[in-house]
Amino acid sequence: PRFSRVDAHWPNLLFFLAMLLAAQAVVRLLHRLRHQAREVQRREVHTASLYLLGRALARCRTPEEVADAAAEHLRRVFKVGAHLLFAEGPAWRALPSPAPDPDLPPPQELLPRLDVGERLGDPLEPLSLGKTYCLSLTGTDQSEGVLQVLPRESIGLPPDTWELLKAFAVQIALALERLRWLEEARKAQLESETERMRSTLLGAIGHDLRTPLAAIHGAAGSLLLPGEVPDTTRRDLLTMIQDESERLAQLL
Repeated sequence: PRFSRVDAHWPNLLFFLAMLLAAQAVVRLLHRLRHQAREVQRREVHTASLYLLGRALARCRTPEEVADAAAEHLRRVFKVGAHLLFAEGPAWRALPSPAPDPDLPPPQELLPRLDVGERLGDPLEPLSLGKTYCLSLTGTDQSEGVLQVLPRESIGLPPDTWELLKAFAVQIALALERLRWLEEARKAQLESETERMRSTLLGAIGHDLRTPLAAIHGAAGSLLLPGEVPDTTRRDLLTMIQDESERLAQLL
């Protein structure tokens, strides 16, 4: 109230300052909790995205299917276009089908820049090339290809999405590596089965060829024995040689 003593208002002023500080503390705490809640929600979304991608890649049987699944999940999660690039001589083969960016460096120039063993810092960090980003799809023993990401906005990809993008790249690389190992195992099994069949066939042929050869050898040896051979016996032996020779020709 007017004309009242000033010192009488100090308790009210101190109480106001205390409540103001308490309100600021509560606001900061709420802001922190809201930020933590958003972070937890973002991590849950990332975990769910990785789970869905892994489940989709597990059903893929060809690199084309892997490329289609990866492009679909990247478009849905990051709102970007994506291609898997495979080196074929001096050019790139892009999956899905649209041709790669003509400004993209050739394999002999880009692959060394994406080599995990040669890059400093995080080897999976996206490499910015103009309006696109390239990530190495490196498996446990070799590079499986390159993931090219094409943002639809001029601002590019926010840095806070790079960790999830790198996790996507690792999942795709492991899927491609699994397909490569399955193909190598299939080829090794086919070669082993072919060799086994070849050995079995040669053994069977050798057994079938030895029978007429033994008959021919025995008949010829009988004809070469000293002494006279009756005409009937000679005719029988010659007939046997002729019959077994024809059988041998049919087997061959």
